[in-house]
Amino acid sequence: MHRKFLSLSLAACLFAVLTGTWAVRAQSDNPAADLVVFVQGGNLWVWNVATGESQPLTLNTHLDGVALSPAGGLVAMRDWSPISYDAWERTGGIGGGPLPSDIVAVNYVTLEPGMTIAAQPDDASFFVEGVEDNAILRSDPAWSPEGASIAWTELHYPSLSPESNRLVMYTFATGETRVVVTNLPDMMGVPQPLQVKWGEGGLALRVTLFDEESITYPEQILVYDTDGNLRAQTVVSEDEGALADYQWITWNDAPYVGILFGDGHWELLDPATGNRQPAPAAPQLYSTVFPDDSLALSVSQDTQASSYWNGFAWTATKPNGQPGSSLPITSAPGSVALSADGQRIAYTNDHGGLSVWQNGQVIDMPGTLVVDAYAPVQWGPNGWRIGAAGGGDGPQPEDTCATTTQPPRLQAGMQAQVIPGTSANNLRAEPGSGSASLGKLNPGEPFAVLSGPQCADGMYWYQVDSSGITGWTAEGDAAAYWLEPVPAS
Repeated sequence: MHRKFLSLSLAACLFAVLTGTWAVRAQSDNPAADLVVFVQGGNLWVWNVATGESQPLTLNTHLDGVALSPAGGLVAMRDWSPISYDAWERTGGIGGGPLPSDIVAVNYVTLEPGMTIAAQPDDASFFVEGVEDNAILRSDPAWSPEGASIAWTELHYPSLSPESNRLVMYTFATGETRVVVTNLPDMMGVPQPLQVKWGEGGLALRVTLFDEESITYPEQILVYDTDGNLRAQTVVSEDEGALADYQWITWNDAPYVGILFGDGHWELLDPATGNRQPAPAAPQLYSTVFPDDSLALSVSQDTQASSYWNGFAWTATKPNGQPGSSLPITSAPGSVALSADGQRIAYTNDHGGLSVWQNGQVIDMPGTLVVDAYAPVQWGPNGWRIGAAGGGDGPQPEDTCATTTQPPRLQAGMQAQVIPGTSANNLRAEPGSGSASLGKLNPGEPFAVLSGPQCADGMYWYQVDSSGITGWTAEGDAAAYWLEPVPAS
């Protein structure tokens, strides 16, 4: 069994043609505007939302990481190498870690894919009787912010030699492959390449370490520039909580590495100084093509949900900063994507299919195709930010609250509760004591914080979702807090 690409070979010079695909605003003039890219059954598919048609771009592949170019037109992917397919066919299954893989680029607009950017050595071998293994394991690819290059990490198997544990970069315009860093830290547990994410502040890598003294597994974030210089690093101990994810985030026009903890709170690592601080608010997903007009999507996780993959709650903030309604989306980040114009949302739905939300209306992908709950979904180039586009951290609470009540300690994206042993909190239609009552929030019952704080009647108010009911509730007054973050378990 070998992978098959359904179109022609891709030349490196194609990059120059594709750059700026997203620059055309009118959907009718933009060939990529209606194309949602997703993975199904290990293959890459494209759904044209305007026509309702979907088609595969690959056959008999086993794609893992899929990354959409910020310039538009190209998708970079990690696919099993031919020696992995051969080994799987001979043995019927291989476990115990990642398999040898290649990095491939696909043109999903013109249907001219087929460019293997990083392949296996000429003498590669894997699970061949009587022959020593000789293969390269690779991470998911990551695009440079302008879409001119991609990067990944790789590791030789089975030697796991330090010099082969390296960060690699490929530039489309020149066709050059360059080793940026060697001797990367070893991943504790199952040997594998390190995860990499590329932002304006550099290349951020995540590695699991082992502390022999405490017998714990802290997480480390390393930030390199494109010349291989270490810019910043931080270690997240197990005492601080589980590290759930990390993303490049823009705040006050500057890039930060946002570190998401298992309890829903974020911290920011400054690549310029190496300092780490609590995030002033939860990051929001938005379209990087038209940031001023894009919806901003906030997400919180229901820690009580039966499954990680459908335990999320999403809400949209309008471009004018006014909160929108809750969205019918429960899938995890990575399976949710905004269109280039920032007005439509593609996501995996609760019954395993693909849907698009626009202005409160939902369009389901026709046919019997089923998308895995964890399958990556890509549309327009997206990013994460804190506050409004163009810098700043968004509208600030009025000075009356800052001077008359205690500082806010909640933020969008976390789980909170009325402090146990106190009285129930009012849930209201809008911020303010005179707004219509929607019910009560009982002490000790978790709810999702969607947005806020907003100042009204001398108190900080948050928009929350409690058992499907969305409303506003006050955090406290000058004398006491009424709400608190749900303690980490």
